[in-house]
Amino acid sequence: MAEANVTLTQQQFEALLSRISNLSTQSLETGNFSSCSSRFNGSKDSDVNAFIDAIETFKDCSKVSDANALRGLSMLLDDFAATWWYGVKDTVATWETALDLLRLTFGPRKPAYLVYREIFSKEQDIRTPSDVFICQSRSLLAQLPANTLTESTQIDMIYGLLHKRIREKVPRDKIRTFNELLKECRMVEETFVDHFDRPSNDKRPKCRFCKYLGHTEDQCRKKQGTASTSTKTSTTAPSPSNPVTSVPNSTLESHPPRISNQVTCYGCNRPGYIKSNCPTCSNTAASVEFCALDNVEVPVYPQSRPILPINILGMNGQGLIDTAAKHSVASGSLYEALRKHNVPYTKTRSTIKLADGTVKEQEVKLLRVDVLLGSRYIPTTFMTLPNADKTLLGIDFLRSANLVLDIGQQNWSFADDILTKYPLVYEDDHKISNIEVLSVSILRSDEAIMLSSEEHKQLSDLLEANQDIFALGGEPTPYAEHYIDTKSHAPISVPPYRMTPGNKEKLRQELDKMLRDDIIEECESAWSAPVVLVPKKNGETRVCCDYRALNAITTPVHYPLPRMDDLLHATKKTIYMSAIDLRAGYHQVKVREQIETKHRS
Repeated sequence: MAEANVTLTQQQFEALLSRISNLSTQSLETGNFSSCSSRFNGSKDSDVNAFIDAIETFKDCSKVSDANALRGLSMLLDDFAATWWYGVKDTVATWETALDLLRLTFGPRKPAYLVYREIFSKEQDIRTPSDVFICQSRSLLAQLPANTLTESTQIDMIYGLLHKRIREKVPRDKIRTFNELLKECRMVEETFVDHFDRPSNDKRPKCRFCKYLGHTEDQCRKKQGTASTSTKTSTTAPSPSNPVTSVPNSTLESHPPRISNQVTCYGCNRPGYIKSNCPTCSNTAASVEFCALDNVEVPVYPQSRPILPINILGMNGQGLIDTAAKHSVASGSLYEALRKHNVPYTKTRSTIKLADGTVKEQEVKLLRVDVLLGSRYIPTTFMTLPNADKTLLGIDFLRSANLVLDIGQQNWSFADDILTKYPLVYEDDHKISNIEVLSVSILRSDEAIMLSSEEHKQLSDLLEANQDIFALGGEPTPYAEHYIDTKSHAPISVPPYRMTPGNKEKLRQELDKMLRDDIIEECESAWSAPVVLVPKKNGETRVCCDYRALNAITTPVHYPLPRMDDLLHATKKTIYMSAIDLRAGYHQVKVREQIETKHRS
């Protein structure tokens, strides 16, 4: 069968294309509102804008044509809105016209000045979270005509209504968008401790007269005493016309005065007692026992603090467990290490209560990192404090890690894996980690301030590369050796000085520390000298030995001793001075072994 060619004119071809496109459009837009769950009844508390947004979204997703949407709108209207639509539907020809009528009839009728009055009538209180308050204010601003206010103006209006404690910590010049404002407010609110949500367990009655707890106004003896005093002063004073008659004692004994209100205990309402001598409420025996203790200085032996082995960004270290800290604190060395890894931080002002009870407000930096504990990563926000030399793992870390501490058994575990136990390590049993040693080998921000940034970096890299040289401890200097010449004098032994139990404990700690650092060693010798504890300005203690008896029999070594003022004048042109060996220089000179016994104390 031969193929037949069909020839169409330009007009016929365009008509064919138009018919095909109309058929495809009709086949695609065949949806309706039969499965739409949105309803609108026209009441005062209903939101017509939310209803229009919902049906517009459903219309686009279900591919409902404008004609089908206009015919099915009556299915979505109830009560007063349905009655209104029945009266106006004959005059509505398009879908857009129907939506405009809905907005005009049921939309918010508040003029702009009423919207502004409602916005400025309420400031944020301490109980309302910042994100909730900002969203409520933005919903009111949305009722204004489009493009009425810029975003910057809206932020200015809402920022002025935020609580004072938020505005103190979030500066306005840092905020450019609403997203930044919400983010900063949430970060600041994490540092707050709210006390108003804590339930009160105090259910004791309170007197409205004397304002004390434990009794009501009708039971208040202070009020009764005031009333009786006023009654006595209001009685008639004795006068010649109104003499005072004496009453025989027998009459008083046969008719004792009546007590209107019997005395009862405030605590347990026991008749005949007041709270101070009530056998039920008073604990006088315990008080007397406590006060009977002798006022002596009892030695206190501090216990080692538990630590956890952690890993941060590949750096192994330890963090002290501090259940009294509400937030985890990063040491200065950990902060410098995190800054080298370009960990972002946020500055904020926070109110901090220190261990000595002092409260102060200062600027802190918040850094959020993942801490590896065991085989788990715990997202943790660290706070940096000035002069913090230890990394503290506070309550926030223990709660996030879901940690269970067993101090008695000296182990810890995760709450969801209680059978797997990990040993609890204490700070005296473990060497200082690399994270803590970094404080020796890395320059602080207040050091080398005369160097440029490049020179500062070079010096810091040099110290870090040679941190074994600058670490604590080590052998004494090989360039000098001390010798004591006592000829053939007999050994001198001076008995130790008396000390209080508190000073004995301080001496024991210092001796243990010097033994660990190989500064001193234990021995038995006929030579001995007493020890004196000298307090330093920074609160530490210096251990000194009284070698006056030994010095009296020692042959002096004569050599030209330079004057101190000449040495100071000689250094006036020096730009850089090293203070590496200025600490405890007495311990850095070795004593000749054959006469070490003369240094025994």
